[in-house]
Amino acid sequence: MKNIVFVCEGNICRSPSAEFILKSMLKRCRMDNDFNIFSRGVSSEEEGNDTYYLAKNELATHGIPFTKRSAKKISLEEIELADYIICMDEINKLMLERFMPDEHKEKIHLLLDYTPSKGVIPDPYYTRDFTQAFDEIYKGCLGLISHLKEQAKEKESR
Repeated sequence: MKNIVFVCEGNICRSPSAEFILKSMLKRCRMDNDFNIFSRGVSSEEEGNDTYYLAKNELATHGIPFTKRSAKKISLEEIELADYIICMDEINKLMLERFMPDEHKEKIHLLLDYTPSKGVIPDPYYTRDFTQAFDEIYKGCLGLISHLKEQAKEKESR
């Protein structure tokens, strides 16, 4: 089983949205038993808080199931266990790289690196555009699933 962790600043908007979106997509593809998906923040400022209500509203609007959860800051142990560490923007990525061992840095990617457009996903907590964030995260998760399927095909062909 592969471990995928989504990372944003406080773990209340983008990374939990990505977690729930990818879990929903993997379930539809019948790939949900192959992956352990979770989300974390690079900051502890929101630790213990549930997913932000406007992010939950956006998920509900699109029929994406979610559960009550508590925001957490990523730990070194989680970094070591992760196969993929997927950040929402360059600042999240840089903050992680500052305290993680060099041998794990190749695991870090931006979510939109899995799409043709690349780029970063602005934090809707500040922009207040939860629809745009959802759309970008959804596109990134579609691209990530394509990548995971390719990886599985390559593994089977060996």
